This record gives sequence, structure tokens and C-alpha cells, in this order.
Amino acid sequence: ITMAPYTKEDKNDLPIASKNTNILKFMPLTESLIKTNKLRQATHSYLACISFVDHQVGRVLDALKESPYKDNTIVILWSDHGYHIGEKGTFQKHSLWQRATHVPLIISAPGIGKGKTCSKPVELLDIYPSLIDLCMLPKNAKNEGTSLKPLMINPNGKWDKYAITTYRKQSKHCKADKIPYAKDTSHSIIGSQYHYILYSDGSEELYDLKEDPNEWRNLAKILEFNNQKTKMKNALKVQLKQ
Repeated sequence: ITMAPYTKEDKNDLPIASKNTNILKFMPLTESLIKTNKLRQATHSYLACISFVDHQVGRVLDALKESPYKDNTIVILWSDHGYHIGEKGTFQKHSLWQRATHVPLIISAPGIGKGKTCSKPVELLDIYPSLIDLCMLPKNAKNEGTSLKPLMINPNGKWDKYAITTYRKQSKHCKADKIPYAKDTSHSIIGSQYHYILYSDGSEELYDLKEDPNEWRNLAKILEFNNQKTKMKNALKVQLKQ
């Protein structure tokens, strides 16, 4: 078992809003699992669950191959969220860090070449318009996403889109669905290299995912990254107004 990358000092440069938003105290904490010698067991259990699900996916695909629909079926495999298995000091799915917002996305479709990979940032909102495009159906004007078919054909093609995740802070005084959408929200926006997070109190995080894939060094307060931070902040504001 390969343990997830973790450093105890990781959260030293994070704003209070980050810790309050991203670390759920009722979920297992990495330090607690280390102290109780349960970290390896917890990791093993999670990986066993994933392995079991992978096996079930294989059964479905094997059945499809034996069916008359094997050559005209679009298959998309994705997850609704990622999961921390010790990274950033926690075991949980609710966070704006990349471990929770980055999900598997595999697409197989007739006429699309096999074995291609793409590192461009996309969103789950893009799945529906992609299916519309692949099935050659009329576009839905209400769609917020963008078809991924061009990236399926050419993974290195031009792509200026960001991936955005919005997290609504819950209150112990009222149910989450009663809180106005625009109040107490925090946002994550990911580009081809940088990841910017804006919290409801205005505090920020910025990471260079190429140089720091574990998101251990918060660049938000470093002057030389102000232009990059402002660029992503403005892109986030434009997207949220749409």
C-alpha cells in the first residue's frame, strides 16, 4: 500500500476560513489515525472499496462487449467527488482542495480514438452537452457546460475554460437548503496550472499544481503571484455572474 502524501506542517499557511470550511471535525483526522496506528488500515479499507467497485464496472463492460450494442454505445465513467485519504490532514470528501474536487472522467464513444489522455480542466457540467454532441442531437440552450468532443478528438487542442466548484457553508441554526445561495459561499477555480480558492470572508489560497501537486505551499500572499491570483479571481467573478 502506498500511503497518501502528507506533512504535519501543511496547514500552517492557511487562513482560518480554510480550516473551518475544509476540515470536518467529525471525519477522521490524519494525525489522530497516526497516533492510534490506524492510518494504514483506513487507507487499505478505502482502496479495497475502490477495487470492489472497479470489479463491478468490469462486469458491466464485459456484458456490454457480449451484447449487440457494443459498437454503438457511449460509456462515461465518473465520480461525483474526489476523496482525501490522509492528504491535507483528513479523510473526507467535502473540501475545495484538489483531492476532493478532482474526479475520474473516462469517456468511450464510437468513432473516438482509444488510449488518449487529456490534462485540460473540465467540469461534470460538461458531460450532458458532450452526450448531446456525440449523439448529434439539437443543442440545449439551457446547458451551462461545454461539449468535450473537441478534446476527445484532439486532447491538446485549444481550451481556455476553468473548472469551478462552489461550496456552501452550512449553519447549525438552519438547514443547508434554507441558506441563500449567494451568502456564506466559497469557491474554487482551477486552470491548466494554477488553483485559486476564495472563501466567504475574502481570504484566499493559490497553488501552482505543476510545481506543488500536493498543494502544500499557499502562494496567495506572495507578491509575485498577485497577477495570477487577480486573473483567476476575475475569471471566477465573470463565471458566477452568468
